[in-house]
Amino acid sequence: MKLGMNTVIFGAVDLETALQHVEWAGYEFVELAAIHGMAEHIKIGDDAQRIKDLLAQHNLTATAIEAATNDRERLAGIFKLASKIGIGIVNIGSGGATGDEASTKSSINLMREFAQMAGDTGVKLAVKPHVGQAIYNAETGLRLMSEVTEPAIGLNFDPS
Repeated sequence: MKLGMNTVIFGAVDLETALQHVEWAGYEFVELAAIHGMAEHIKIGDDAQRIKDLLAQHNLTATAIEAATNDRERLAGIFKLASKIGIGIVNIGSGGATGDEASTKSSINLMREFAQMAGDTGVKLAVKPHVGQAIYNAETGLRLMSEVTEPAIGLNFDPS
C-alpha cells in the first residue's frame, strides 16, 4: 500500500514549506490543495514547471488537486493547470443540499458538465461525497456514477 496526504493540513504555510513537511513525514504521494481562502497552495496562473520542480525536489508525486469549488471559471483554470503539471485528477464536492431531490438532480447535471470540462483537458473529475451536500453517501455516489456516463468522472471512495 502506498499512502499520500493532502497539503490542506499545512494551510497556514506556502507550497514549498507544505511539501517539505509532507516529505519529512515520509510520504511519497501528495494531493495539492487549491482551496480558496483555506489552503491555496496552487493557484490559477501558477508556473506549472515550478510546481513540478518543487515536487521533484521533495521526492513527491502529486496524485490529485483538491479544488473544493463549483465555480466554472475557477475549475476550468484548475483543470488546465492540473494538465500542465501532469496531475490527472481534480477533486471537488458536489454542492447542493442533502436529501433534496431537485438539488441532487441539479448537482448531477453540474457534475456532468464539469466532467466534460475536465475530460477536455485530459483530466478526470473526482467527486468527494460530503456531508451536507447533494452527493453525500454511497447511494448518491452510485447514482451520480450511473447518471453521468462521461468517462472523466469518478468517486474517491469504494462504495462496496
